[in-house]
Amino acid sequence: MTFTMTRNSTLSIIITSSIIGTSLFAATACTKRTEPSTQDALQLLVISQIDFNRSHQLACAKNADCSMPLVCTSGLCQIPPSITNKVDDATPKLAFSTGDDAHSVYVEIASDDYSRQRGMMNRKSCHPDWGMLFIFPNELRRSFWMSHTYLPLDIVFIDKDGTVSNFYKNAKPLDERPRYTSNKRVRYVLELPAGSIERFGIDNSTTFDTTQFNQYKAE
Repeated sequence: MTFTMTRNSTLSIIITSSIIGTSLFAATACTKRTEPSTQDALQLLVISQIDFNRSHQLACAKNADCSMPLVCTSGLCQIPPSITNKVDDATPKLAFSTGDDAHSVYVEIASDDYSRQRGMMNRKSCHPDWGMLFIFPNELRRSFWMSHTYLPLDIVFIDKDGTVSNFYKNAKPLDERPRYTSNKRVRYVLELPAGSIERFGIDNSTTFDTTQFNQYKAE
């Protein structure tokens, strides 16, 4: 069975084979590492060599065109940039501040249903200056789990105006219980390497600049 938050914001148990119009989001795991080579990065993915060879560098239009956990970047199925730390001028960057302290992280964007459900499943590493920003088409209570997630992470639930709703530190790897839930309706969820909340001093007074992400049409 899978767990999701329904539109009336109550927790429901949904049989996987009968899910229609529901949302289940994969919380993901990251850890600090130096930038890996392509071959090293392959060792940090849970994917068969056959599937990797079949999909890597394949032309794509969206993440669903690639074998998980490869992602569609610049029109090709590639190793996730949060692992390789591949950055260019078009790489999304999320700025935030707590008091007088300003910070930013690069983010992979999960703005369609497939990407939100997959999250960063089947990855064994994430660069410390990266995360994943989940963008939703509406504001609802959100519930994340740790299925197929191999390392701990921090999860931050963010209102549409960029304020913090609530957060969790060190979510437990491979824990399929739906224990990571927003305490109110939110528009964004940010996944970060475990320890990032402490590193950046994120708390309920932190504000995130989400204005630039209005360009992403959440589906």
